[in-house]
Amino acid sequence: MNAQPSSTESPLLTPHARQHMPPLYSQEGAAFDAIVHLHIVSCTGWHHFLTEWDGENICFGYVVGCPVPRVGLYLAQRDGWRDGSG
Repeated sequence: MNAQPSSTESPLLTPHARQHMPPLYSQEGAAFDAIVHLHIVSCTGWHHFLTEWDGENICFGYVVGCPVPRVGLYLAQRDGWRDGSG
């Protein structure tokens, strides 16, 4: 069984993204002027545009392509995207 990486070691967030992505709520009220710091395309074709994170395992942004609009992303559930299992 493969050990899951800790939230701060998620392969979805590069060291550069971890260093430069602002904390949660820092862009609150910016609406469409919020700065996207990371764009992730999942194996389902959904596009995740991440604007903020909590420094551990929760990111905030918006998703294009899913049937129900979403704004949050829990990294521990998404680490399988890199190998196609998620």
